[in-house]
Amino acid sequence: LEKDEEGQYPSTMIGDIRVIRKVKASSP
Repeated sequence: LEKDEEGQYPSTMIGDIRVIRKVKASSP
């Protein structure tokens, strides 16, 4: 993942990660 100038992950990326984790968790 790419970080912004401050070395923090953009909020949009964080949201995507949370969605991906939810999808993986709901997968068998």
